[in-house]
Amino acid sequence: MRRCGLSTERLICLSCPVHLVLAFIAGDISSPLFPDVYPPGKVIKWNLTVPPGFLMRLQFQVFDLAFSQNCQGDNVRLMQKLCGNATTWTHFPRQKEFVAATMNVIFTSVTEWTADHQGFYALYEAIDADECAQDSSLCEMHCMNYIGGYYCFCSYGYELNADKRTCKGMSSYILISNAGVPNSV
Repeated sequence: MRRCGLSTERLICLSCPVHLVLAFIAGDISSPLFPDVYPPGKVIKWNLTVPPGFLMRLQFQVFDLAFSQNCQGDNVRLMQKLCGNATTWTHFPRQKEFVAATMNVIFTSVTEWTADHQGFYALYEAIDADECAQDSSLCEMHCMNYIGGYYCFCSYGYELNADKRTCKGMSSYILISNAGVPNSV
């Protein structure tokens, strides 16, 4: 059975291609047949991408793979190889949440007997990247983050240059006197 669709739909990978690119804002991924026992001999790769200005957050809800020494058997490769379950604690993802600009997730099942292991289930979503906090050199003076991007602005008496990042002192500006009469400086 194969069902592919919007972010709220599950993607059940039995007849799906080996490499899937998911560019939804949110969704889920899982081992084949989850929550039932996953089959042997499967290699499935998901490439999770988000638009510029966002990061991808992946959170494991369930992680239950057959035991293997040093993750040589069944595993999920993310930023590191993950395997085992809460009982065996073999390279089990104690860190349940992973955040990156893009994520390549590879599920490999080689174990012939996985009778008591249901595999994994994870949720992913695009989250705002705070560019201002990540790189203080983006703007010469001030940086303001917004969902999906940022903008630079200058202190009083300066104006933003055409590059939208650096500031220059204003050559003249108008002062309002106490009497309310504009004076040129």
